[in-house]
Amino acid sequence: MSTHLVGINPKFRRDGLYNSILQTAIYLNLTKYPNRNYVHFDVIINPAVYYMALKSSQRVFPSEGVEMSGKELRLFIKIRDKFECDPISGKKPYLVYDPLVLNEEEKIKFKQNYSSFPNDMKYHIDQTQLENNIGIACIALGVLIERNSLNLPPKSYINLKKPDFEVFEHSFINPKL
Repeated sequence: MSTHLVGINPKFRRDGLYNSILQTAIYLNLTKYPNRNYVHFDVIINPAVYYMALKSSQRVFPSEGVEMSGKELRLFIKIRDKFECDPISGKKPYLVYDPLVLNEEEKIKFKQNYSSFPNDMKYHIDQTQLENNIGIACIALGVLIERNSLNLPPKSYINLKKPDFEVFEHSFINPKL
C-alpha cells in the first residue's frame, strides 16, 4: 500500500499537472512492484479530478451506471474503513466526509457550466451537490494478477505511461513544499 497527498496551487490547475503526477505515481508503483495487484483508492471532492480518475482506468467504482459486485463492495468498504472515511449514509457508501472543500469560485464555475460537462462530472456534482466536506470515495482498478480476490480477469485496466521527467523529479525525487 502506498499513500500520497497531492495539492496543486490554484494558478497551476487545469494544466494536466494532477494527471501527470497520478500517472507518474502509478508508473513507479507498477515498475517497483511488478506481478502485484494494483488498486487505487481516493476520496475526490472536485468533479474535474473525478472525471480524470474515471479516464485513468477501464474499471472505476462507483461511477454512473456501474454496479459494484458483492466482492467489489466488500473490498471497497474494507479499504474505505481502513482509511477511516466515514460514510454519510448507508444508502450511498461512497459518499464520505472529507475535510477538504472547493473554493466558492470553483463551485460557482461548476454550477454555471453544469450543462456543458461530461456525464461523469455531472454525476459527481449530482452526488455531492458540491457541499463542503463531502467527497466521493472511489476505487480505480490498475492491474489485477491471476487469482485476485475480486475474481476479475487478470489484466491491466490502465494504460501505463512513462512519467514526465520534470514531474517525476519535482514530485518524487526532490519534492518542494
